[in-house]
Amino acid sequence: MVNLRLPASSANLGPGFDCLSTALSLYARFSFEEKEEGLIITGCPPGMGDSENLIYQSYLKAVQIFGCAPRGLWITVNSDIPPARGLGSSAACVTAGVKAASILHNVSISDEEMLLLACSIEGHPDNVAAALLGGLRISVWDEERVISREISVHKDIKFLALIPNFSLSTHQARSVLKDRVALKDAVFNLSRTALLVKALENGDMDLLRFSCQDKLHQPFRYPLIQDSLDLVDAMNGLDAACCISGAGPTLLCMYSNISFIQEVASVCERYPHWQICDLELDLQGLRVE
Repeated sequence: MVNLRLPASSANLGPGFDCLSTALSLYARFSFEEKEEGLIITGCPPGMGDSENLIYQSYLKAVQIFGCAPRGLWITVNSDIPPARGLGSSAACVTAGVKAASILHNVSISDEEMLLLACSIEGHPDNVAAALLGGLRISVWDEERVISREISVHKDIKFLALIPNFSLSTHQARSVLKDRVALKDAVFNLSRTALLVKALENGDMDLLRFSCQDKLHQPFRYPLIQDSLDLVDAMNGLDAACCISGAGPTLLCMYSNISFIQEVASVCERYPHWQICDLELDLQGLRVE
C-alpha cells in the first residue's frame, strides 16, 4: 500500500499568471492498494469514482511512460481541498497518481522528472510544483523541462483563504481570458511580478498590495465570482494583499497584522457564502506517509 499526503496550492498570486504558486496547509491524502484486477475508488465526489478519475488517469499515463503494465487498484481519497475552488485539487490528484505509479512499479524517478511528467498531464507548472515541492515557487515549463525555484517568504507574512460555497471550473475561468494582450498590460504584469518577489522576501505589505495588481486574468474573472470585488476591496482596506487564488473562485489574502483574522470575521458576517480558512505556508510538499 502507498499512502501520500499533498498540500493545497494557490497559483498566480495576482500578476504571476501560470508561474507563481504557493503550497498551503490544507491537505489531501491518498491511499493506493494493489488488487488482482479492476478499479475501486472511494472518497471522491459523486460521479468521479470511475476509470476517468484524474488520479487514475494520471497513474495510467505514468505507467505507460514507464513502460509497465497497469494493475488492479483500490484508491482511497480523503481530501480537505475543495474541488473547483482554485486551490490546486487537480494538481494534487495528478501528482499523487504519478508518484503512486513510480512507487508501485518500482520506478526510480527524480523530482525534476516527476514534475515534468505531472506538468504534461496538468497542463501548466504552477500548482504541480507547489504540490510536489512545497513552499512558494516560481516555475517555468518549456516543454522539455520544468525549472522551479523556491522564493523565500518573510516570517511575518501569513496566508488566509476566503472560500465560497460555489465552484468555478478552470475551463470557464480560462474561457474569458484574451488570446492577445496589449504591450502595456504585459509590462504592467512583468513589473509587478518582479516587485512581488521582493515584497514577499522583505515582508513589505505596502509593496505587496501594490504588486498583487494584474491585468491579464483577474479583471476578466472577477465578474464570474459573486462579491469578489467587494471582498478584495475590504481585505485591502484591512492592510492585506488580496488576489484570486488560481482560477478562482477562492480569494487568497496575505497579511501580517495579527488582528486581521478578527477583522475578516467581522467583514464576512455580511458575506455568509464565504468561509474563512487561516492557513500556513507548507514547506514540505508531497509526503509519503
